[in-house]
Amino acid sequence: MQRIGIVLLALVVLGACASLNTMQTGEVTPKGDFQLGGDVGLAVPVATVSDVMAFSQKANPTTEDYMDLARGAVASLLYPTITSGLNFRYGIARRWDLGLRLSPSTMRLDGRYQIIDRRMMDLAVGLGLGFFHSVPKLGEAMDIGNYKRGDMDISLILSFNLGKIFIPYVGVKWYGTTYDIDLSFDTDKVAGDADQIVANGKGNTSLVGGMIGFYLGYKWFYFVLEVNFMYASIGFEGSGTVGAHFTGTGASETVELVDDSLDGLIISPALGVLFIF
Repeated sequence: MQRIGIVLLALVVLGACASLNTMQTGEVTPKGDFQLGGDVGLAVPVATVSDVMAFSQKANPTTEDYMDLARGAVASLLYPTITSGLNFRYGIARRWDLGLRLSPSTMRLDGRYQIIDRRMMDLAVGLGLGFFHSVPKLGEAMDIGNYKRGDMDISLILSFNLGKIFIPYVGVKWYGTTYDIDLSFDTDKVAGDADQIVANGKGNTSLVGGMIGFYLGYKWFYFVLEVNFMYASIGFEGSGTVGAHFTGTGASETVELVDDSLDGLIISPALGVLFIF
């Protein structure tokens, strides 16, 4: 029987979805200017990975262990390890711009206002709203039924004007998600002897942290490197059923998980390119 490592591999390799990275300095797009960018990144959700790996080490998992697996899978769906996206921005007025980010299963709209516009530094505040447009694909190990999510983020970014070639920036950010997800697992690809594993999870998440990054280039083309450090509290309230013939009863077993959560640090580096027109 194949072990849970297959499920973990599907989660971290095929789960490209919403990114935690902003990839913007404290200067908003000037009025009438247009930006086009793309980036790829990583998000290492420490608590999620440790939960899933703990399950993989159990030779005879219980019903509660399977639900821990579902909880870790939900967290990995919300904040997957590999992310990618295309970014479009337009300066709509002095000190104001609007942006659109497209990723494989979500889209994000945001607006930014430049609070400080000085010769040596810029400071901007941003508000973003995210929506899913397609259900993530996770291969054959897991099937996703109902999938609903909504995202919101608030950022405050300060950049330092050291010239047109190198532009460093730092910032703080809050990122929240509300979700409702149904999951079922292929029992041939997970550890243990369960003949059915289905679960529903719903809840709210909150991530708070900071970022550091820089632009490197000149005038109309820049490389962008950014690293986010976010403390995550991923709320989980749900229930699951395991066809538990391995208990010797021949009956399914249901477990409820109420007000449970995964807490821990998420480190998210990203590398991108930016064109300014």
